Amino acid sequence: MAINSASSFKKMLDDDEKNGGELKYRAQTIAAGYLNACAERGIKNVTIEDLYSLSAVQLHILLNEPVQEGIDWITEGEQKGIAGFQTAKDNRELMEALGDESDAAKKLAAEEKLAKAMSELSPAERMRRAREMGQSFPGRKTGEGEKNELDASAKAAEIKKLESAPAWLKMKRARELGL
Repeated sequence: MAINSASSFKKMLDDDEKNGGELKYRAQTIAAGYLNACAERGIKNVTIEDLYSLSAVQLHILLNEPVQEGIDWITEGEQKGIAGFQTAKDNRELMEALGDESDAAKKLAAEEKLAKAMSELSPAERMRRAREMGQSFPGRKTGEGEKNELDASAKAAEIKKLESAPAWLKMKRARELGL
């Protein structure tokens, strides 16, 4: 029997319950193990139904042994866009970006060089150059009314900048950026 979706897998488990429920019991036990693994890795808000949609979990349940090769259930959860896996991935990327000091230092040096060059211009020339570059604050609304989303490295850079700012400015800027 080919399993092509979480709903057909769930239906198979429901049908098994009518025939004694051995597969459903095994599925619940294995899913509980995966939920514990999620909690250990900081992956929150994952349901049993989310886990049933992962092919690695389905194979583990059907074969009664974990799949060792070829299928990474966490990567699969991220690729399927399951909210808990996506949030954990975003948080992991942010922490990696915060930990990468060399990249932040290079970006800061480039920003300082640009700021110095801009400060030497007249106010009218600065405005003209900013308009040419289409400059807008990251995380704020652009002229078209759409919000610029920050990636993990940009969030990390903004957090680093906020560390030296006064408290009132930290809160204001964090709200603007949606942090």
